[in-house]
Amino acid sequence: MITKFKFSPVAVMLTLALMGCDDSSDNNTTGNGDNDFGVNIITPPDDIEEQFLPVDPPVVDGTTGADSEQESTEISDYNEYHINSDLKLTRGELNHTKGSAIMSMEFLTGNGLDLLPIERSTGQFSMQTTSASANKELDKGINVIGAVNGDFYDTYDGWNLGIYTRDGVNYTGWDTNSEAAIVVKQDGEIDIMEASPYFELVWALNGGEFDRVKAVHYFDKQEHISKAFTSETPDAGSVTIYPGDSYRGSVDLSSLTGALVKPEVNGITVVANSDDSAQVQFAPLTGEVTELVRGDNSYVIPSGYALVVFNPDETNIAAGDLFEARFVTQDPAWADVKHAIGAGNKAHLLVKEGELSEGAVDEEALSSRTAFGIKGDGSSFFLTVDKPVGSATDGVTLKKLGQIMLGYGAVEAVNLDGGGSTTLVARMPGQKQNHVINVPADGSEREVANKLALTLDKDKATYPDDVAIYPRTMTILAGSVYESFMAIGYDGSTLAGSEVDKEFGISSIDIGRIDMDSGAFTASKQAAEGYVGVNVGDLQGFAQVEVVDRIDALLFDLVEVTVDAGGEVTLLPT
Repeated sequence: MITKFKFSPVAVMLTLALMGCDDSSDNNTTGNGDNDFGVNIITPPDDIEEQFLPVDPPVVDGTTGADSEQESTEISDYNEYHINSDLKLTRGELNHTKGSAIMSMEFLTGNGLDLLPIERSTGQFSMQTTSASANKELDKGINVIGAVNGDFYDTYDGWNLGIYTRDGVNYTGWDTNSEAAIVVKQDGEIDIMEASPYFELVWALNGGEFDRVKAVHYFDKQEHISKAFTSETPDAGSVTIYPGDSYRGSVDLSSLTGALVKPEVNGITVVANSDDSAQVQFAPLTGEVTELVRGDNSYVIPSGYALVVFNPDETNIAAGDLFEARFVTQDPAWADVKHAIGAGNKAHLLVKEGELSEGAVDEEALSSRTAFGIKGDGSSFFLTVDKPVGSATDGVTLKKLGQIMLGYGAVEAVNLDGGGSTTLVARMPGQKQNHVINVPADGSEREVANKLALTLDKDKATYPDDVAIYPRTMTILAGSVYESFMAIGYDGSTLAGSEVDKEFGISSIDIGRIDMDSGAFTASKQAAEGYVGVNVGDLQGFAQVEVVDRIDALLFDLVEVTVDAGGEVTLLPT
């Protein structure tokens, strides 16, 4: 027998506390476990109410043909968090997705902030979560403070569907001209190209003239056979490349010659193993020819090498030569591109010149979404739309996503990979690493392909040091305990911080008591409003607190749960 439980989706009007507290004493200090609750008054500044004024959410116009998008778009519980003068996070709840979050990271590059596409630290033929890729960049000294999942990809092989360019080097090139591209130009300007140019894989020796590559062979994980990416004009190519760590099988060199190349690690198509040996996955690659192989009809390529196969009657390659293979294009506009990442999945732009474009036509498929937009003032933003965890039927259409991007101010916008891939991570002021701040549809962070990151250059940044309290706002049930408010002092040039000498307090005894050392807070037994404050040297930070004495309603993500007879399920409000 299968039993179904149904419950109505209604608005949650408060945050449930972590534990209850019975405080029958009127003394200034009470004990609760390891906490020492007392009264320590920190007086807020005169403009404190202005710091917490509600902000009007973006206005999104239009409806679509989807049943869940027949009504006007409403974004409720909208908040903005200004990290510095050029960077803010926003969060609201979207009516089309049963109150799931819609979030944005909005930024202006130039004063230390830069847009950077990042790859998996384990190479292009692998998967990695967005937070892991971002934090691996931190390990390399790249100060990533936020990122979203990026381009669409082959779910078996990890191959990016669009272009990926970093520091002027094109790491993906074949069959990419059906996608759009988000690009960062050499002068730092950000743009969206509606279509990527055509790229050709070429090779050269010792810095000489380039010739075409016929094909690059690899093992297809879906079909479990060896395949090859080929040039549009393979007959014009003079060599074939076999990457030793992504090709399975032997190579027939009975009538051809193989040049064994030991490529240099580039971190993307040639990655370093834990023992510092190289793993050769694909082109581009550069390395020395270590030896020539002839007369072997079943040659097995050693790990850490690439085999370049050629006809010795037509091509001359010798041991000791420096071999290079790279993706190039004849499009003159690409000469100005420093970084790029594919986007759009053949649907191209959501928004073009301030109007809905052909990428925003679909009114049927619902899903979580990730998008990138550019505003008229030159600023840019990541945007994610969540849906209830585990739901296969919720989300927004691409047309609604385009309408949303317009509402958030985009004059150009493009869709990125969505569904369970939709992920937004951030390294909040004072934190050492990036963490997921949205709620992925799978319930946890999915391993994906490349990502689009925001970096902060400490040598350029001039943002002030500050202190902040997290969470910034809280609604708590009377008599409950919150463990605990967190105070973070941080360096505005890096957003990094450390433990600081701090003193917590409250604006009034009406809201409750606080542990001045730990930041643990116990709410009063009656409804009240006020602030929790913290002193860190000459800096002050505040959080707004509302104590409520009744529960208005509870909201659950799903309206229906299926449980086997005798089974158990935990139902928690959001």
